Amino acid sequence: MATLAVAGLVTACGGDGGDGGTTTPTTSSVALSGVAAKGALQFALVSVHPVKADGTVDLTKTLSSVESDADGKYTLPSFEGVRGTPYVVRVSAISGKTKTLDEVTGQAVSLPDGFSLRSLVIAPTTGTTTITSHVTPFTELAAAAAAGAQGGITATNATTALSNVRQLLGFDSSVIAPTTLQNATTPEQQALAVMLTAVSKLANDGGLGCSATDLGARTKCVVDALAASASITSTNPGTVGGVNVAEKLVAAAEAVVADPQLTAGTTINEGTVAGVVGKLEGDGKPAPAGNVTAIAAATQLFTGIRSDFQALFSKGGATSIAKGAVNQEAFKFVEAMEAVQAPAEMVVKDAGAIITGIDMYNDFMFGTGAMTRNRGDEQNGFPTVGCSLYTTAQNTELATSKDNAKFIGCTVNYKVVFTFTNNGTVATRYRHGFSIEPKADGTFAYSTRARRTTSCNPAPCANPVNEALSESVVGVATPTIVNNRITAVQLVGDFAAAFETGGTTLIDAKTTVDLSGTRTIGADNMSSTTFKGTAKSYKADGTLLGTLDVKSGSTSEIPMSWDANGNLVARNAPTAVEPAGGDIATASIDLVWTTGNSEFAGTLALTDNAWDKSLTSHIPTKGTLTGSLRNISNGTTNEFLAGSLTAAITGYGNYTATAEDSATNNFNTSLTFTGSVTAPTRPKLELTLNTAMASHEDGPATVTLSYRSIVNGTPKQQVGAVATRQANGKYSTKLTEAASNLSMTWGPDAKEADLYVNNTEVVGKFKDLTLTFTDGTFISLDIGL
Repeated sequence: MATLAVAGLVTACGGDGGDGGTTTPTTSSVALSGVAAKGALQFALVSVHPVKADGTVDLTKTLSSVESDADGKYTLPSFEGVRGTPYVVRVSAISGKTKTLDEVTGQAVSLPDGFSLRSLVIAPTTGTTTITSHVTPFTELAAAAAAGAQGGITATNATTALSNVRQLLGFDSSVIAPTTLQNATTPEQQALAVMLTAVSKLANDGGLGCSATDLGARTKCVVDALAASASITSTNPGTVGGVNVAEKLVAAAEAVVADPQLTAGTTINEGTVAGVVGKLEGDGKPAPAGNVTAIAAATQLFTGIRSDFQALFSKGGATSIAKGAVNQEAFKFVEAMEAVQAPAEMVVKDAGAIITGIDMYNDFMFGTGAMTRNRGDEQNGFPTVGCSLYTTAQNTELATSKDNAKFIGCTVNYKVVFTFTNNGTVATRYRHGFSIEPKADGTFAYSTRARRTTSCNPAPCANPVNEALSESVVGVATPTIVNNRITAVQLVGDFAAAFETGGTTLIDAKTTVDLSGTRTIGADNMSSTTFKGTAKSYKADGTLLGTLDVKSGSTSEIPMSWDANGNLVARNAPTAVEPAGGDIATASIDLVWTTGNSEFAGTLALTDNAWDKSLTSHIPTKGTLTGSLRNISNGTTNEFLAGSLTAAITGYGNYTATAEDSATNNFNTSLTFTGSVTAPTRPKLELTLNTAMASHEDGPATVTLSYRSIVNGTPKQQVGAVATRQANGKYSTKLTEAASNLSMTWGPDAKEADLYVNNTEVVGKFKDLTLTFTDGTFISLDIGL
């Protein structure tokens, strides 16, 4: 026995022991670095602590420590960590020394004793490792959730808590460098900067019940409240002291992105944090953290992506032979809606033309107006609506006095096309023409039709055209007039055949309307309106194409002026010479649009508008369409797409529309969709898509996609993708899965890419639509689209 023991000892110590084997290391050398930030935490103590057997942090033992610098950066000396074991990085205030650079005020604020933030680090299963571990209020959420769970900070609880916060934010905040709003470059950095600024705003505004006089004390109070709201069972912060922390975070984040001073010089908009806001407003159900091997987690991820998309989508778009369930539902919807345009735009423009004409007539008869009036922005030199007074119903002879002003002629220009010939320029207008006759009983009878009309420069045209494109239809407007102002109106009758949006093709024969509305004239002579009613679109044979039910609607105006050349400019523009009425500033409409087998229900809102720097161009800067698309079959309604689409423009006030777009003269446009897509018996995908583009660029600067797959009400996985435009115009793309912390990045010309787990360990390689794992197994990533 003694001989055997000695032999074994010699072998273990490296003697000539043949194939006696080796001992698997149980520890790793871990070097940590990062930024401590709630606003950069200057000169704070950064330390690493082990976790005791009961799951609590052992603050009596410090494995490594260092002081952060003026930018909040730190680099800790290496320490030995047990592989797979959680450790806590703690950032604490040094009495009388530590300050935070407050994101809202921009000032350095002293932090009180007792202020601290934490981050969880799980020692990797490899050897010497350098880990990035930024410490913020959102890494504190994960640490607090694990600490408050049954058993405390165990490896399982730490993994789950880290996964939950990744699912909330859509990225791993411990590896995204925290910056100011102005210094954030990537979509993840911008989202993190907004959320950190939102925490600062809560402190500045006394949110979450934090009302101390000192901002540093309020900051500590807000951070502590966030930590107290964390739960291992939810991705969302909960309730503290009767206050819903998630709701307050949403409100603060939305206030940050809406503040032009805070976001000055950035491309940040509400789409920047649409994914986070959507999660905070959601049910908080987390996808499983995936406590399996990295390769098994990766296999589940990509098999799940392929399964989800193959079940829901297929090649060929919305066609009758499409196999994808969503494609099939979309085809049913498109088929039912084909050749039907929601007549909202036409109804608003045509009704507006009639009201403009009646207004002009009344003003002229009362001696307070001219015999012509234009409304709306110009389209290639032609106003949207133009009205004049005539002597006959044919609108061929302009009136000269009250006595011979018998008819009102109005036109609504839907499309203007220019052609150039050897003899000059020909403008072809696709329009609705109105002849409106005042009646003795106070009503106004109108007739209208679609026309194609030409005009030439130099005039006249050799072969002028005023071609009728549709049959004439009629109706009656009954206004209520108080002090020579229309305060209410009812429209009953038909509007002419509608042009397709932005085109010249007629898509129906007529639209029958029954509309009513009210109107208020402000002190600046601008009007605000409300309206409701129905509009039904018909084919020439009388077949009903669709019904627009306007539940409610409203508009407001912004004042306009003419310059000396007849161009519309701002009322305060230096070139303005006389008032030109108003143009729509805001509008909203709550509607239901139905055909026999399909339905769209939702709201359309234009809520913001702006003039450019030269005060010569005015545009809506924010529009939101919220609603759902449904198919109806045998009395059963299937909703296959629901959500909110927001288009926003920022920086238009600093943009000169009369100059060329360039790197120094541009505005930013963003498009954000948040919603869900599904089909009968198929999984549900909750989606967030955001893209941003500068007006002088030929492609988006970034495209961000996040989706959560839900099966039978339970989240399965959360996938994110970020495409970022490089200097050469090509895109670099990063794919992540929040629950298991898998990530893969490939450059614009890359032929292959590595798949990482926890941002450090390579577990596979992607090449030729195949993912090959380090153990030799592989799966196909061809999803057939």
